[in-house]
Amino acid sequence: MRFNPQPVNMHGHMSIALLAIAAAFAGVWAAPEETGNCQSGRYFFNATSRLYGSWAETVPDVTQYDFVTDYGFSNVKQTQHGLALSLTSNEAGQTASGARVSSTRYMLYGKVTVRMAAIPVRGAVTTFITMSRREDEIDWEFLGSDSSRAQTNVFFKGIPEYNVHAATVDVGRDGIAAMHDYTVDWRKSRITWSIDGRVVRTFSKDDPDAQSPMTPKGERWFPSTAAQVQLAVWDGGSNAWAGGPMPWTGQGQKVSAHFEYMDIQCYDDADRPVPLWPPGTLASVHGRTDDASLAALLQYGHASSNEPRVATPAMSSALPATAFVSTMLTSVFATVLALCLVA
Repeated sequence: MRFNPQPVNMHGHMSIALLAIAAAFAGVWAAPEETGNCQSGRYFFNATSRLYGSWAETVPDVTQYDFVTDYGFSNVKQTQHGLALSLTSNEAGQTASGARVSSTRYMLYGKVTVRMAAIPVRGAVTTFITMSRREDEIDWEFLGSDSSRAQTNVFFKGIPEYNVHAATVDVGRDGIAAMHDYTVDWRKSRITWSIDGRVVRTFSKDDPDAQSPMTPKGERWFPSTAAQVQLAVWDGGSNAWAGGPMPWTGQGQKVSAHFEYMDIQCYDDADRPVPLWPPGTLASVHGRTDDASLAALLQYGHASSNEPRVATPAMSSALPATAFVSTMLTSVFATVLALCLVA
């Protein structure tokens, strides 16, 4: 066989390469709270090295940390069995101190399951929610005063429309005090809540409630922005909804909710399960991943629509230079290598 070399259109390949490099740069600057930076997998809460345990003005590296403590550091404890979030009583007449832990990554559509046991004490509220920067929200809420049932809810843009989009469901075996798998399956036009694999509620973008009185004109009451997953415990105080006040008998007492693991399944734009989303997400060691938006800012401080607001300092706006350069070079190298292979 005779080898007959063909002329290569270098101009065309250079143009493609330049466009690819420009796309890589754009990816570096993409903010995860806008596009998401989802990674599928099971996250065990007994992995102490994966929880960023104290607040700082720098962004936790999502290849190093899966979760961050937003507030209540003294009420967050990891053991060989998982994560405990506690309520601690204060002086008489004051609400108890709680805690919240958030995922470091953002998800724009996906399925999340948390294996957990809530606090079965009246006045206590345990929550597992998704929360976006603009305060789109999907809720599991567990009231200690109603230990056989759980509440589900949907919020849109932080609009305080109550008693319209909520639904209460039976938990089943041993109630909220026992370990159960609670799931939120969030797709582009439908949300499904499940307990131990049993579907207990479905909410659709086409439901009548999605055009409620407070829904902005021309829109649907449906979460559609990238969100963190948040776990929290808080004292409902004297709020009739929470069934409080809590029955403390002294200061410094604790009651705890327990979390074993979290399963995350990312979806692509067609609601198909994928390992990583959006495109361009890079794999890292130990099955952990990171994408070109590694250095983008995370947003903390959003509370559940029912949760008391806790002041948390704003994150620093500075991009870590080493993270930016490393991520950019990796993206460019991978793109150029792929072009060379197909040339």
